[in-house]
Amino acid sequence: MSIISGDKTRADSDFQLQQGCSNASTLLYTVSENAGALYTRFVEAEAKLAIYGAQVATKCTDILKKNSPPQKQ
Repeated sequence: MSIISGDKTRADSDFQLQQGCSNASTLLYTVSENAGALYTRFVEAEAKLAIYGAQVATKCTDILKKNSPPQKQ
């Protein structure tokens, strides 16, 4: 509306405000995309770590069973 009324100063101010909002929107989008990608990597790594931990626990259990003296009955 400012440009229609001929208020160049107000039109420039409105344009700068629009540019600032657009830049902020772009930054928020970028941050959300990066956060999503990082969280996906975290969840995948956590799953791999859980599988690895279960494998190590199974190996330890097998070793303990193999090396333990027979149980008396």
